[in-house]
Amino acid sequence: MSLSNYQIEDLSRRMNFPLAGVFFKTELSESPLQYNTGYVVNLEDEFDEDGNRNQGTHYVCFYVKKNKNGKIEPICFDSYGVAPCKEIVDFIGLGHTPPYNTKDIQSIMQECCGWYVCAFLYWISSFHNRTHSLYEDAENFTDLFLDLNKSADWKHNEFVLKHFFRDSRKEERDKRPIEVFEGTGFKPIYVEDIGKTHTITVDTQKG
Repeated sequence: MSLSNYQIEDLSRRMNFPLAGVFFKTELSESPLQYNTGYVVNLEDEFDEDGNRNQGTHYVCFYVKKNKNGKIEPICFDSYGVAPCKEIVDFIGLGHTPPYNTKDIQSIMQECCGWYVCAFLYWISSFHNRTHSLYEDAENFTDLFLDLNKSADWKHNEFVLKHFFRDSRKEERDKRPIEVFEGTGFKPIYVEDIGKTHTITVDTQKG
């Protein structure tokens, strides 16, 4: 199941990771860059050629850390291991492509890019056992998953991803063991509890 922008914002509150917002790539330039907070970006333009609002395609994310000494450290993440788009590069404003992951961890059979970006932002900014070294933490996150350019075992990656969204209560986790489902649909645990889209202005569904 794909996620809407409202559901991603709800997950950021539940998982306690900072989030500037969820944007179409063409919306980024409308506001100044915020440091030490996550950005989730839909790679589709906000409007199509006829001026109609697009529904969205694929979520990626980035985070720009500003250290106490003023040093700027950006990191971009795409579950397909692809370099950030021009809009993200220009918005971060380094004059060159920021560091990004190159490991493809999402199967094209899954619609779970929103889940991956939430897990990544949580790991690098809020996970209590993180190293606080941005690039080391980013590397440690991708090391949890297999590179699907080298392996066909996408079920392993799905199994690992689901651990990020389990109930914090052990007794509830014991009642619902993680399963890796057959077929093409990603079926995340407790998706019925995630915020609904009834008050949202844009439902940016994507894969």
